[in-house]
Amino acid sequence: MSGLLRVYVDESGDGGIGPNASEKFILGALAVVDERDRALRVALNVLNEDYGRDPISVLHWKKNIRDHVRRKHAVRAIADTEAKVLSVVALKRYAADGRPYFSNRTVLYLHAMRRLLRRVSWLADELNRQAVVYFSNVSWLDNNRLDQYVRWCRTWPLEGTLKQDCIRDVRIDHPVRIRGLQAADIVCGAVWQAFTPDQFGDYEPSYLMRLAPHYWVRERVEGSGFQVMGEAGSHERYWWWESFRRTAEADERRGRAGPTNSVAGTATVGSPAHLPRKTT
Repeated sequence: MSGLLRVYVDESGDGGIGPNASEKFILGALAVVDERDRALRVALNVLNEDYGRDPISVLHWKKNIRDHVRRKHAVRAIADTEAKVLSVVALKRYAADGRPYFSNRTVLYLHAMRRLLRRVSWLADELNRQAVVYFSNVSWLDNNRLDQYVRWCRTWPLEGTLKQDCIRDVRIDHPVRIRGLQAADIVCGAVWQAFTPDQFGDYEPSYLMRLAPHYWVRERVEGSGFQVMGEAGSHERYWWWESFRRTAEADERRGRAGPTNSVAGTATVGSPAHLPRKTT
């Protein structure tokens, strides 16, 4: 192995089932090679300074990155790092009948975690690295219980299972101590807005489109960097999906050009004028 891959994971929504629960649950992750981890923290410092805040203040999508201009700036800062993006989206509105992971919040969270860890291990294997994965603090899950679950995941018998040698450690921590978790919160916010209708029933995918070129893709973005839990094809009901997919898979179609620190042209591809119109 050539080094570490640090992966920061946060969540949006809740894992609950029922009329008072959110319609979706999201795990958003940012994966950065160890030698670029400091650059990610510097990017967060600069964001705070741009917002007129202390450089080491805690950034949070809902609390202090609330308007459109700040959100665009935050997502651009994340896109400008040499990081890979992954996400798992559970569309509870389109829950497939008989799927046990929609039975309760604990099962849903752990199942989404397992799906994400598998893909993190595949990415780490592709980069010839070992992953250290940080999950943002969850009230009902401590590190002892997490360790037990990860050990179980390592024995999962299905094809395409977690690559054990590529996961060095999985732990729960707080965004104040592990600042990369603040970047994962921004990823979650970008994904959340793309799936959340406004008062007029439209969506805001521009943040997610800015991150699209940085999603990890192995042949297709769906099933690798972007994993959907729910009825098959449910994500394709969103009018922006096809444009996101094409943008995320552009490097793959060019013969896996590999990660780049440049986001030249991203704003043009992902700007509202270049996205398909909402259909009824």
